[in-house]
Amino acid sequence: MTPPVAALTPEQKQELATIAQRIVAPGKGILAADESTGSIAKRLSSVGAENTEENRRWYRQLLFTADARVDPCIGGVILFHETLYQKADDGRPFPQVIRAKGGLVGIKVDKGVVPLAGTNGETTTQGLDGLMERCAQYKKDGADFAKWRCVLKISANTPSRLAVLENANVLARYASICQQANSLACQGKYTPSGSAGAAATESLFVSNHAY
Repeated sequence: MTPPVAALTPEQKQELATIAQRIVAPGKGILAADESTGSIAKRLSSVGAENTEENRRWYRQLLFTADARVDPCIGGVILFHETLYQKADDGRPFPQVIRAKGGLVGIKVDKGVVPLAGTNGETTTQGLDGLMERCAQYKKDGADFAKWRCVLKISANTPSRLAVLENANVLARYASICQQANSLACQGKYTPSGSAGAAATESLFVSNHAY
């Protein structure tokens, strides 16, 4: 029998471990600034601002240039595709701004949830097609880790076995692809949905993060 081939080299494993340890260092957390163009519209409209690229850049700049008191608390910042390529007023790319404050740069790589056939309103997450190429490019462009979101519907009858298996498989494929794409570390997240979602925030579905 042919022995299994190691998925990662020792150097890649060490790089991944180093990134993960920096993100979850004592006292540090992750700033999620990866709202999609549609989602961030709600934040902007709440203060009477139009959902334009410049306003989105300005809003993210406020977060990334907060005073030094927040620096010890941020291990990593997750960006949306658009934000990865935007710059601060002083001309520095946002990834450079984040690193200067001691944080690592993350990038949202999933393409949203879609209905899962054969279930009662449950979903799976799309975006695996072309993920290897996108992750490799994001790594070149300054990303250290990636984020992928799956949603499980929490109720008396859900999540179904199909939804759990499908989303677990999707997260595993995502993690494998990211880790092979020039050691782009990965963060996987389950998000609760449904009337019982609030109570589920303590469950393994939500707290399961893999690097």
